[in-house]
Amino acid sequence: MNSKKRQNICIIGGGITGYAFAWFLTKKTDDKVTIIEKNAQSGGLAKAIETEFGFQIDQFYHFLYNNDSENTLHFFHELGLSPEVIWSNVKSAVFAEDTLFSIDEVSSLMRVKLLSLKDKLRFLIAMVKVISVNFQTLDSIPAEEYLIREFGRRNYELIWAPLLISKFTEYAKDVPASWIARRIQVTFFSRSWSGKTRYGYIKGTYRPLFEKLEKDLHEKHVRFLNDEVSSVEQKNNNVFIVTKDGKKSQYDKVIVATPIGAAQKIIANADVKKQLSAYKELNVFVVLLFLKEKFSEYFWINVNGQRIPFTGIIELTNLSGTELFRGLHVVYLSQYLSDKSHFDKDKCLKNLAKYLKKINPQFKTEHIIKQFDFFASGAAPIPFLKYMSHMPPFQSKQDRIFLLNCSMIYPQDRGVGNSIKLAEKHIQEFIES
Repeated sequence: MNSKKRQNICIIGGGITGYAFAWFLTKKTDDKVTIIEKNAQSGGLAKAIETEFGFQIDQFYHFLYNNDSENTLHFFHELGLSPEVIWSNVKSAVFAEDTLFSIDEVSSLMRVKLLSLKDKLRFLIAMVKVISVNFQTLDSIPAEEYLIREFGRRNYELIWAPLLISKFTEYAKDVPASWIARRIQVTFFSRSWSGKTRYGYIKGTYRPLFEKLEKDLHEKHVRFLNDEVSSVEQKNNNVFIVTKDGKKSQYDKVIVATPIGAAQKIIANADVKKQLSAYKELNVFVVLLFLKEKFSEYFWINVNGQRIPFTGIIELTNLSGTELFRGLHVVYLSQYLSDKSHFDKDKCLKNLAKYLKKINPQFKTEHIIKQFDFFASGAAPIPFLKYMSHMPPFQSKQDRIFLLNCSMIYPQDRGVGNSIKLAEKHIQEFIES
């Protein structure tokens, strides 16, 4: 244990980052720790729901990259848990210009009729270059400029431009090439020895992880409050938190482990608000479908068509198998939205089957047994040029208020494993501050 004076610490946010930070902190200090979470269930984007079919399922899709599972699984093992992971070779595809095609392998790329032979060869050469490039050198170059230069205009217009627009909406032209280069590299290095893309799925969702964390933290006398914070303000060396019902409490330090937009709203100090105003985030809308028939052979389909109001189709059971879900096929439809996005949720849900039928003409409305929809604000950061050297700070301009969120992970994947790694990375700095 650290020998410094015992401090009164508050963590705002009961997602994996906040919980992991509390767990690492209680291993190194005997500080008094409180976690405040506004939702009844902890977990943030990693929480699960109960279904009428007798199993739990993630609200938002999750999977493990082959080369990025270590952080997650190591943390499970540290907690004394041994999750069963299903590893599978999966396929992906693109739906563009009313055509579904795959570019996973050379043979599938060569069958794409929308590209000329010259475009296909240029695509392959460019992929080799991107896989080996130092992505950090691309942080000041717009993704659009880089992709056109390396892949050519036709490949860019068919594959990359719609992907950037669907992912980053009106901010697409400001995204650095480091983002797309790193995403391509992560996907490539998730290939198995056979050359197939290989991903993993943790059986039983992340709920056992949060239950074990809560049990361990309770044993270390961590206090859990189900409440919503309305303001956080530092005065001299104390930080005051006011909740929606007007209750006020005092702490020595506060970690705001929420999306950066939420942090900006609740932190009262004008300098910190200005500091955080440079960072933007995307919201996400997800439809979860239980189908009685398989939708496609692909785990992931990027939908590059503006007439369809979702941009990703993730067929989880093409990774996990259907045995976990009583023989049902599980599909997530995702759409990233900015605060300025003109998105008609009711129209999307009403015409869901029609949109899916455009991609798979064999799909029928009666294939849908059950559907849910979920919305989360601040789900993904929007990077800008030179983002890697201008990421949000851990310690804010008010030195007793600290920040932890997925905007600080870039350009790595913002999943559970890297959120845990982010929390662990800053523990010693926090203790010594």
